[in-house]
Amino acid sequence: MRYALILSLAVLLVGCFEEPTLTWTTDVELRQSIENVRESLPDSQQVIFMDAIHLYQTANDPAPKPSFDHIEDVVERIEAKRDAYDFVADMLEAYPHSQISIEDLRGKTGEQILEAYSSVIKEREAHVAEIKAFEIELKEALKTIDSDYQTTYDSLILLKEKTTVPAFVERIEASLDNAVYFHNTRLVKSYNPKIEAALDADDFEHAYQLAKELEGAVMGESFNIFSYRYDQALKKYPAWKEGQEYLQNYVEITEFTTRRIDTYRRDNAPAIRIAARNNGDRTINDLTVTVYLKDAEGKRIHEEKIFLATDNPYIYDKPPLKPGYVFEMEADHYRIVKQPLNAWKTGSAEYEVTEIELAPNE
Repeated sequence: MRYALILSLAVLLVGCFEEPTLTWTTDVELRQSIENVRESLPDSQQVIFMDAIHLYQTANDPAPKPSFDHIEDVVERIEAKRDAYDFVADMLEAYPHSQISIEDLRGKTGEQILEAYSSVIKEREAHVAEIKAFEIELKEALKTIDSDYQTTYDSLILLKEKTTVPAFVERIEASLDNAVYFHNTRLVKSYNPKIEAALDADDFEHAYQLAKELEGAVMGESFNIFSYRYDQALKKYPAWKEGQEYLQNYVEITEFTTRRIDTYRRDNAPAIRIAARNNGDRTINDLTVTVYLKDAEGKRIHEEKIFLATDNPYIYDKPPLKPGYVFEMEADHYRIVKQPLNAWKTGSAEYEVTEIELAPNE
């Protein structure tokens, strides 16, 4: 009897000294159980315990921003500026870390809860370290984007092959897209002045070649080359080439004379007569001839542009040249040069058809 009493007392005492565990069926019981478990721990561990409870209770909330110093934005040249603090926080939200909830702590003692919490913290610190390492690698890959696009592109591809984290892959793909866009816009910006210079010099063939070079250098199939000069180069060359071929085969300059004449206003004025015929089957909307007057040494000293045909409604006396039509000046009428051109060797001149535009081929 005495032995049984001692044994019962021992069992009762052991029960009294058992560590409390987290158990509950209602929120009120959960709060009370948390308090009981917290009080079972030393004072030095109670704050950490409450941090653990908070983490497990808010695991489905957006991940808190990590408490480390700001670091340089990983894509500062290709995205709106924002600090890497936000970048890493956003990456943590998308990082495929282990899911946790308060249910994971059911039946655990305070020590066991602290161990579980420590494990989660280590995992998340490892994730932060991995994200920061990835950021550094991505920044390194993007360093040459301003000077060597291909190196940047190849580096990003290699970086993409090294990771299987979906958030990282998505980030690299976005960087690739932006790198392609900025590479292409820089190309357009560098080609525009050269194309413009060729167009201004009426060198439509060279302008077209430059535009095609630009097309070949642009990366990606969906990029739209937004450039007025580029569009002009592509449109003008085919029309120019068609006009040049038609000029060579079907346009005939039937008269070309230069001399000095006396007019009722001036004596000895330089004068030009010119005529043309359209021997082809297309209407010529615009036909411009430039006449160059030369000195005794054969050097050009003056030029006159003469419209032989135009579709400009304000120039009514020089309509487009239809197939078989001619342009001729009236008898004894000349194009009078305003300058006296004393250095001009009378009769020394040459002409060039400097503009021809055909009507659309119906």
